[in-house]
Amino acid sequence: MSDEALWIAFRQGSLTAFEQVYQRHIKTLFNYGAKLTANRDLVADTIQDLFVDLWRTRANLGPTDNIKYYLFKALRRRLVKSLQPTPPPPGQELELTGLFELIPSPEAQLIGEQEGQLREARLQKALRHLTPRQREAIFLKYYQNLSFAEVAEVMSLGLKSTYNLVEKSVGILRAYLKNQAFLYLVLGSMVAQLA
Repeated sequence: MSDEALWIAFRQGSLTAFEQVYQRHIKTLFNYGAKLTANRDLVADTIQDLFVDLWRTRANLGPTDNIKYYLFKALRRRLVKSLQPTPPPPGQELELTGLFELIPSPEAQLIGEQEGQLREARLQKALRHLTPRQREAIFLKYYQNLSFAEVAEVMSLGLKSTYNLVEKSVGILRAYLKNQAFLYLVLGSMVAQLA
């Protein structure tokens, strides 16, 4: 069932659809939340509250064709609010704890095993040169396959700022890796969209 059809069924009160939304996204949602804050209990509680509120307000929710994006955005907003109850001054955003230790995809892990641990070490070293915000953008764009517009919404950024943030992050990785082909392989074919 597509995300759009699943979301429609959920909004119409299907408990089965609601359970499918939960089962499809709970692990990824927790993983994302745990990268935003080290307080895993807060992440678990926030996710629980999010799903309770989703069920309670389902009839009033808008449509979506990308449930993961919708949930990431809602979770991030709630965690930011929990971590900083008073909003930051205009033009200033809360910098989350930045635990974005990006774990390479299974494909990148396989390549790392085949090509040796040197490349893996180089990638991890390069990722440490990114700010928490840059790692979050890379995680959302290339590990979760969100569009630039969706990354912008999740991170509460403008679209141009998101392009710039991702482009700068990729540039930093490229500079530290000094091997553009390997960078493209690690981040996937989506990097080609930046060119």
